[in-house]
Amino acid sequence: MIDNVLLFKIGGKIIDNKTDLDNTISQLRAIKEIKPSIKSIILIAGGGSNVDEIRKSYKRGEINDEVAHWQAIKIMDLNAIKIQDLNKDFTLTDSFIELTRLVSSSGQFKIINFPTFKYLKRNDELPHNWKTTSDSISYFIASKLNLLKCFLIKDLDGIYLKDGKKIIKNLSINDFQKFQKNDLLFNPIIYGIKKQFFSLKKQSTPIDSYLLTLIKEYKLDCIILNGKKPSTNITKYFQSINEDEKVYTKLYCDASR
Repeated sequence: MIDNVLLFKIGGKIIDNKTDLDNTISQLRAIKEIKPSIKSIILIAGGGSNVDEIRKSYKRGEINDEVAHWQAIKIMDLNAIKIQDLNKDFTLTDSFIELTRLVSSSGQFKIINFPTFKYLKRNDELPHNWKTTSDSISYFIASKLNLLKCFLIKDLDGIYLKDGKKIIKNLSINDFQKFQKNDLLFNPIIYGIKKQFFSLKKQSTPIDSYLLTLIKEYKLDCIILNGKKPSTNITKYFQSINEDEKVYTKLYCDASR
């Protein structure tokens, strides 16, 4: 397993808001100083509001699963280009061979921006439906790179129990499914520094549902972190030695413990 390379999916809602995107990127850049052992960071862009338009078109019956799947991934690629335009020092490549070469090479710390459409077209192993989104895609690529973890940067702090007061920091996929089945989870929607909690339906989660299948198969930990301003949860995760100061949810496979 590769322990000096980190992969972060930047959620579409973060990308849609430049202030939040800048907050996330500045924290990712800071990892270079916080954890000098880390040699590369890989970024995968989520879809955001433009994918929501595809969902609406799909619900109206204008496109099928196949078309919706690839259109959504193309939008992820466009968001990767948006990130690159704002951060021209990042290395942009859509070649998986080049990506593996970059992460295995020695030299200076680098942030690699990886659009996924080309790779997924050639390695078409994921289902083509709305259960599989950029969460699963990012985790899938992390597993193919033999990384230790996959990080999902979202506009929420993590996964909460139903009382809405406590994040579940370490959550097995078996327990997640039990909590979900019994409607015991809450979804924190964050506006600025204020938190409001809305009950999740049993079918609704802060992650796509196919991610649980991938965690069971590949057994990599998946960490949810908040990148929305003014959160500093990303840097705290890597910097703080006090576990109580860290805010995240880690999803893991029971069999890997």
